[in-house]
Amino acid sequence: MNRMRIVSLLASATETVYALGMGQFLVGRSHECDFPEEVQRLPVLTRPRINVNGSSRAIDEEVRALWHLGEPIYWIDEDLLRALEPTVILTQDHCEVCAVSLSDVERALASWCRFSPDSTSSRRSANGQPAPAPTIVTLKPHCLADVWQGMLAIGRALDAEEKAQRVVAHLQQRLEELKCRLPKASRPPTVLCLEWLDPVMNAGNWMPELVQLAGGVSLLDQPGQPSHYLNWEAVIESDPEVIIIICCGWDVARSRAEIGCLERRSGWWRLRAVRNRRVYVADGCQYFNRPGPRLIDSAYFLAEMLYPDYFGKSHGGPAWQPLYE
Repeated sequence: MNRMRIVSLLASATETVYALGMGQFLVGRSHECDFPEEVQRLPVLTRPRINVNGSSRAIDEEVRALWHLGEPIYWIDEDLLRALEPTVILTQDHCEVCAVSLSDVERALASWCRFSPDSTSSRRSANGQPAPAPTIVTLKPHCLADVWQGMLAIGRALDAEEKAQRVVAHLQQRLEELKCRLPKASRPPTVLCLEWLDPVMNAGNWMPELVQLAGGVSLLDQPGQPSHYLNWEAVIESDPEVIIIICCGWDVARSRAEIGCLERRSGWWRLRAVRNRRVYVADGCQYFNRPGPRLIDSAYFLAEMLYPDYFGKSHGGPAWQPLYE
């Protein structure tokens, strides 16, 4: 156990490592791994190849251009990765746009070790001595069940499977407690969750499940299916009672700065959610789009947005805000 050296290239995986009480074994992180705060002292192994400060439209165009060229969205510091001599690398194979992917990791490892899927190939450590290839844990969460399985997979790789089982059981219990707290007589409101603004994209994967657990009816998506571009006419036709904006990688302030993308669209001001001032902007970076332990907090935030008179606004502010007061 004392020889374990973990590199996490996925923010949600980093949070899971800490939830398992294994944070002291982390030796490197991605540029997106920022919670808990202490992880920020670790060396950063990745950086984006696009201008993340660009507009919603500009970012989408840059990502699509790299995608069509078959080029990665992120750089990995291969020399630093080698120098850190990780025994375990945590990555994902869910979305090559959102974070460093398995293929990125494989390319980085190819420069200094003969990688194989069973992680048994040999390599040379920084001091020239033979060392085993790192174990690679690849997460692919499309739904809540996948999120739980990913946490258990990390637990197995870190020799902390029993702890992982307890963590998962606790998170599932919190979701059950939320369901029991929902108002019984209320009709579930219809909800549209947007993950991107220009072009407009829905929030897929686990988000429909979270909306349902929070007492809502999710529109224009299917549980476990990836997020996708939306036809604006379909948005107008669905006329949701509540709109929740959770842009991938953006906090509340960054999303609010781009709201004009929606407000300039035909029919925006006629939507029921807009007329009734039931449009909310939430932190998609720290919570909703990060499938780690704090995904459960996201469900509680949704309940507060859907039933503000019942749940109150205890987490309003940094986590979510009404767009129109």
